Amino acid sequence: MSNKTRQQRRAEAREAAKLLLHGKPGFRWDYTLGFFGAAVGIILVLAPPKTPTETILWLAPMFGLLCYPALHIVRAIFGDKLRQIQFPVAIVLLLGLSFGIAKHVWPSVHRHTLTSKERYSFEKPLAEQKESREEIQLTCDAGAEPTCVYGAQFVNFFREAGWKVSNNRIEPVRMNNPMAGVVLYKRGVGKLDPDKWNSGLWSALTVSLISVRNAFVNIGIEPESGNNPQMPEGIISIHFGMEKEDEGAPTDFTNLMKKLGRNWHGGPIPPRDPPISEK
Repeated sequence: MSNKTRQQRRAEAREAAKLLLHGKPGFRWDYTLGFFGAAVGIILVLAPPKTPTETILWLAPMFGLLCYPALHIVRAIFGDKLRQIQFPVAIVLLLGLSFGIAKHVWPSVHRHTLTSKERYSFEKPLAEQKESREEIQLTCDAGAEPTCVYGAQFVNFFREAGWKVSNNRIEPVRMNNPMAGVVLYKRGVGKLDPDKWNSGLWSALTVSLISVRNAFVNIGIEPESGNNPQMPEGIISIHFGMEKEDEGAPTDFTNLMKKLGRNWHGGPIPPRDPPISEK
Protein backbone atom coordinates (compact mmCIF):
# COMPACT_ATOMS: atom_id res chain seq x y z
CA MET A 1 0.00 0.00 0.00
CA SER A 2 1.29 3.47 -0.81
CA ASN A 3 1.82 5.92 2.00
CA LYS A 4 0.67 8.75 -0.30
CA THR A 5 -2.59 10.43 0.37
CA ARG A 6 -5.53 10.21 -1.95
CA GLN A 7 -5.01 13.82 -2.98
CA GLN A 8 -1.37 13.15 -3.89
CA ARG A 9 -2.30 10.12 -5.97
CA ARG A 10 -4.89 12.16 -7.87
CA ALA A 11 -2.32 14.88 -8.58
CA GLU A 12 0.16 12.29 -9.90
CA ALA A 13 -2.53 10.74 -12.09
CA ARG A 14 -3.34 14.14 -13.57
CA GLU A 15 0.34 14.77 -14.36
CA ALA A 16 0.66 11.34 -15.97
CA ALA A 17 -2.39 12.04 -18.13
CA LYS A 18 -0.88 15.34 -19.26
CA LEU A 19 2.35 13.59 -20.24
CA LEU A 20 0.46 10.99 -22.24
CA LEU A 21 -1.64 13.65 -23.95
CA HIS A 22 1.30 15.84 -24.87
CA GLY A 23 3.41 12.89 -25.94
CA LYS A 24 0.81 11.54 -28.36
CA PRO A 25 1.65 12.60 -31.95
CA GLY A 26 -0.98 14.88 -33.47
CA PHE A 27 -2.33 14.96 -37.02
CA ARG A 28 0.37 16.17 -39.45
CA TRP A 29 -1.01 18.16 -42.37
CA ASP A 30 2.43 18.49 -43.94
CA TYR A 31 2.85 14.70 -44.12
CA THR A 32 -0.70 14.12 -45.36
CA LEU A 33 -0.65 16.80 -48.06
CA GLY A 34 2.87 15.75 -49.06
CA PHE A 35 1.68 12.16 -49.50
CA PHE A 36 -1.26 13.15 -51.75
CA GLY A 37 0.88 15.63 -53.72
CA ALA A 38 3.53 12.97 -54.33
CA ALA A 39 0.80 10.53 -55.39
CA VAL A 40 -0.44 12.99 -58.02
CA GLY A 41 3.13 13.47 -59.29
CA ILE A 42 3.65 9.70 -59.57
CA ILE A 43 0.40 9.34 -61.52
CA LEU A 44 1.51 12.12 -63.89
CA VAL A 45 4.82 10.39 -64.58
CA LEU A 46 3.47 6.85 -64.93
CA ALA A 47 0.33 7.76 -66.91
CA PRO A 48 0.99 11.09 -68.71
CA PRO A 49 -2.12 13.03 -69.81
CA LYS A 50 -2.93 13.10 -73.51
CA THR A 51 -3.71 16.81 -73.82
CA PRO A 52 -2.14 20.02 -72.48
CA THR A 53 -5.42 20.89 -70.71
CA GLU A 54 -5.43 17.58 -68.83
CA THR A 55 -1.78 18.11 -67.90
CA ILE A 56 -2.53 21.52 -66.39
CA LEU A 57 -5.55 20.13 -64.53
CA TRP A 58 -3.24 17.56 -62.88
CA LEU A 59 -0.36 19.95 -62.22
CA ALA A 60 -2.51 22.60 -60.52
CA PRO A 61 -3.73 20.39 -57.62
CA MET A 62 -0.27 18.86 -57.24
CA PHE A 63 1.20 22.33 -56.81
CA GLY A 64 -1.50 23.29 -54.30
CA LEU A 65 -1.06 20.10 -52.26
CA LEU A 66 2.72 20.49 -52.04
CA CYS A 67 2.83 24.18 -51.02
CA TYR A 68 2.44 23.50 -47.27
CA PRO A 69 4.88 20.54 -47.17
CA ALA A 70 7.44 22.51 -49.18
CA LEU A 71 7.29 25.37 -46.68
CA HIS A 72 7.81 22.93 -43.79
CA ILE A 73 10.85 21.45 -45.51
CA VAL A 74 12.38 24.89 -46.04
CA ARG A 75 11.68 25.84 -42.41
CA ALA A 76 13.32 22.64 -41.23
CA ILE A 77 16.43 23.53 -43.24
CA PHE A 78 16.68 27.23 -42.30
CA GLY A 79 15.23 27.05 -38.77
CA ASP A 80 14.85 30.54 -37.31
CA LYS A 81 17.19 32.09 -39.89
CA LEU A 82 16.07 34.10 -42.90
CA ARG A 83 12.37 33.78 -42.12
CA GLN A 84 11.44 36.47 -44.64
CA ILE A 85 12.69 34.49 -47.63
CA GLN A 86 11.57 31.02 -46.56
CA PHE A 87 8.16 31.24 -48.26
CA PRO A 88 9.55 32.58 -51.60
CA VAL A 89 12.25 29.90 -51.54
CA ALA A 90 9.62 27.18 -51.01
CA ILE A 91 7.53 28.49 -53.93
CA VAL A 92 10.55 28.72 -56.24
CA LEU A 93 11.59 25.14 -55.41
CA LEU A 94 8.04 23.91 -55.98
CA LEU A 95 7.79 25.79 -59.29
CA GLY A 96 11.04 24.17 -60.40
CA LEU A 97 9.70 20.72 -59.50
CA SER A 98 6.40 21.39 -61.29
CA PHE A 99 8.19 22.67 -64.40
CA GLY A 100 10.44 19.61 -64.50
CA ILE A 101 7.47 17.24 -64.28
CA ALA A 102 5.52 19.27 -66.85
CA LYS A 103 8.42 19.16 -69.30
CA HIS A 104 8.70 15.40 -68.86
CA VAL A 105 5.00 14.58 -69.28
CA TRP A 106 3.84 17.37 -71.62
CA PRO A 107 2.03 15.66 -74.51
CA SER A 108 3.61 15.71 -77.94
CA VAL A 109 1.86 17.52 -80.78
CA HIS A 110 0.07 15.06 -83.05
CA ARG A 111 -1.94 15.65 -86.19
CA HIS A 112 -5.67 16.16 -85.84
CA THR A 113 -8.55 18.15 -87.25
CA LEU A 114 -8.08 21.70 -86.04
CA THR A 115 -10.59 23.16 -83.61
CA SER A 116 -12.22 26.55 -84.24
CA LYS A 117 -9.79 28.11 -81.75
CA GLU A 118 -6.80 26.56 -83.51
CA ARG A 119 -8.12 27.71 -86.89
CA TYR A 120 -8.28 31.28 -85.61
CA SER A 121 -4.72 31.04 -84.25
CA PHE A 122 -3.51 29.62 -87.57
CA GLU A 123 -5.19 32.24 -89.74
CA LYS A 124 -4.29 35.23 -87.53
CA PRO A 125 -0.71 35.88 -88.79
CA LEU A 126 -1.82 35.18 -92.36
CA ALA A 127 -4.65 37.71 -92.24
CA GLU A 128 -2.45 40.30 -90.52
CA GLN A 129 0.13 40.41 -93.33
CA LYS A 130 -0.32 43.68 -95.22
CA GLU A 131 2.39 43.12 -97.84
CA SER A 132 1.61 41.30 -101.09
CA ARG A 133 1.19 37.60 -100.45
CA GLU A 134 2.85 34.77 -102.29
CA GLU A 135 0.80 31.94 -103.74
CA ILE A 136 0.43 28.77 -101.66
CA GLN A 137 0.91 25.30 -103.06
CA LEU A 138 -0.07 22.32 -100.89
CA THR A 139 1.38 18.86 -101.48
CA CYS A 140 1.47 15.54 -99.64
CA ASP A 141 3.17 12.17 -99.97
CA ALA A 142 1.53 10.16 -102.75
CA GLY A 143 -0.08 7.01 -101.38
CA ALA A 144 -0.29 8.35 -97.82
CA GLU A 145 -4.04 9.01 -97.62
CA PRO A 146 -4.18 10.00 -93.90
CA THR A 147 -1.41 12.55 -94.53
CA CYS A 148 -3.23 14.02 -97.52
CA VAL A 149 -6.52 14.17 -95.62
CA TYR A 150 -4.81 16.02 -92.80
CA GLY A 151 -3.15 18.49 -95.15
CA ALA A 152 -6.33 19.09 -97.17
CA GLN A 153 -7.99 20.97 -94.30
CA PHE A 154 -5.45 23.77 -94.69
CA VAL A 155 -6.76 24.65 -98.17
CA ASN A 156 -9.74 26.48 -96.68
CA PHE A 157 -7.69 27.95 -93.84
CA PHE A 158 -5.46 29.80 -96.30
CA ARG A 159 -8.39 30.85 -98.45
CA GLU A 160 -10.31 32.19 -95.44
CA ALA A 161 -7.26 34.30 -94.56
CA GLY A 162 -7.25 35.80 -98.07
CA TRP A 163 -4.41 33.77 -99.62
CA LYS A 164 -4.45 32.11 -103.03
CA VAL A 165 -4.04 28.32 -103.09
CA SER A 166 -2.93 26.66 -106.32
CA ASN A 167 -5.89 24.74 -107.83
CA ASN A 168 -7.66 25.07 -104.45
CA ARG A 169 -6.58 21.59 -103.44
CA ILE A 170 -3.69 19.52 -102.14
CA GLU A 171 -1.62 17.61 -104.69
CA PRO A 172 -0.16 14.13 -103.95
CA VAL A 173 3.48 14.00 -105.12
CA ARG A 174 6.44 11.67 -104.91
CA MET A 175 9.54 13.26 -103.37
CA ASN A 176 13.08 12.31 -104.37
CA ASN A 177 14.26 13.00 -100.83
CA PRO A 178 11.22 12.60 -98.56
CA MET A 179 11.17 14.50 -95.28
CA ALA A 180 8.92 13.92 -92.29
CA GLY A 181 6.75 16.65 -90.85
CA VAL A 182 5.71 19.91 -92.51
CA VAL A 183 8.26 21.44 -94.91
CA LEU A 184 8.04 24.91 -96.47
CA TYR A 185 9.73 24.95 -99.88
CA LYS A 186 10.89 28.01 -101.82
CA ARG A 187 12.75 28.40 -105.09
CA GLY A 188 16.41 27.63 -104.50
CA VAL A 189 19.25 29.32 -106.31
CA GLY A 190 22.90 28.38 -106.48
CA LYS A 191 24.67 25.18 -107.42
CA LEU A 192 24.22 21.78 -105.85
CA ASP A 193 27.39 19.76 -106.42
CA PRO A 194 27.03 16.08 -105.42
CA ASP A 195 30.82 15.88 -105.05
CA LYS A 196 30.91 18.69 -102.45
CA TRP A 197 29.19 18.18 -99.13
CA ASN A 198 29.04 21.91 -98.37
CA SER A 199 27.41 22.94 -101.64
CA GLY A 200 23.76 23.89 -101.54
CA LEU A 201 20.88 26.01 -102.67
CA TRP A 202 19.72 29.29 -101.17
CA SER A 203 16.23 30.68 -100.86
CA ALA A 204 14.85 34.03 -99.72
CA LEU A 205 13.28 34.39 -96.28
CA THR A 206 10.31 36.44 -97.47
CA VAL A 207 7.59 38.07 -95.38
CA SER A 208 5.08 35.52 -96.67
CA LEU A 209 7.32 32.62 -95.69
CA ILE A 210 7.63 34.00 -92.15
CA SER A 211 3.85 34.49 -91.92
CA VAL A 212 3.22 30.91 -93.03
CA ARG A 213 5.75 29.62 -90.51
CA ASN A 214 4.14 31.66 -87.73
CA ALA A 215 0.74 30.22 -88.65
CA PHE A 216 1.97 26.68 -88.08
CA VAL A 217 3.89 27.64 -84.94
CA ASN A 218 0.66 29.07 -83.52
CA ILE A 219 -0.87 25.58 -83.58
CA GLY A 220 2.20 23.91 -82.09
CA ILE A 221 3.86 22.75 -85.32
CA GLU A 222 7.49 23.60 -86.07
CA PRO A 223 7.93 23.40 -89.87
CA GLU A 224 11.22 22.82 -91.64
CA SER A 225 12.44 24.84 -94.63
CA GLY A 226 13.55 23.47 -97.97
CA ASN A 227 14.70 24.56 -101.44
CA ASN A 228 13.57 23.46 -104.88
CA PRO A 229 15.37 24.89 -107.95
CA GLN A 230 12.47 23.90 -110.22
CA MET A 231 9.92 26.04 -108.40
CA PRO A 232 8.93 29.44 -109.82
CA GLU A 233 9.33 32.65 -107.82
CA GLY A 234 6.42 33.85 -105.75
CA ILE A 235 5.35 30.36 -104.66
CA ILE A 236 5.52 28.73 -101.22
CA SER A 237 5.06 24.99 -101.45
CA ILE A 238 3.90 23.41 -98.19
CA HIS A 239 4.59 19.68 -98.15
CA PHE A 240 3.01 17.36 -95.61
CA GLY A 241 5.30 14.38 -95.14
CA MET A 242 5.04 11.44 -92.78
CA GLU A 243 3.94 12.47 -89.29
CA LYS A 244 6.77 12.98 -86.83
CA GLU A 245 6.68 11.64 -83.30
CA ASP A 246 6.42 15.23 -82.09
CA GLU A 247 5.34 17.85 -84.63
CA GLY A 248 6.36 20.56 -82.18
CA ALA A 249 10.00 19.48 -81.96
CA PRO A 250 12.45 22.27 -82.99
CA THR A 251 13.83 22.15 -86.53
CA ASP A 252 16.75 23.86 -88.28
CA PHE A 253 14.27 26.52 -89.39
CA THR A 254 13.29 27.00 -85.74
CA ASN A 255 16.90 27.54 -84.71
CA LEU A 256 17.45 30.01 -87.57
CA MET A 257 14.47 32.11 -86.54
CA LYS A 258 15.64 32.12 -82.93
CA LYS A 259 18.95 33.57 -84.08
CA LEU A 260 17.20 36.26 -86.08
CA GLY A 261 15.05 37.24 -83.11
CA ARG A 262 11.32 37.71 -82.53
CA ASN A 263 11.28 41.26 -83.88
CA TRP A 264 12.46 40.21 -87.35
CA HIS A 265 9.54 39.86 -89.77
CA GLY A 266 11.26 39.68 -93.13
CA GLY A 267 13.61 41.91 -95.06
CA PRO A 268 17.39 42.18 -94.83
CA ILE A 269 18.94 40.12 -92.06
CA PRO A 270 20.79 42.39 -89.63
CA PRO A 271 23.07 44.06 -90.28
CA ARG A 272 23.18 44.01 -94.11
CA ASP A 273 23.25 40.40 -95.33
CA PRO A 274 20.51 39.28 -97.75
CA PRO A 275 17.66 37.25 -96.24
CA ILE A 276 18.62 33.71 -97.21
CA SER A 277 18.48 30.21 -95.80
CA GLU A 278 20.61 27.28 -96.88
CA LYS A 279 19.47 23.73 -97.34
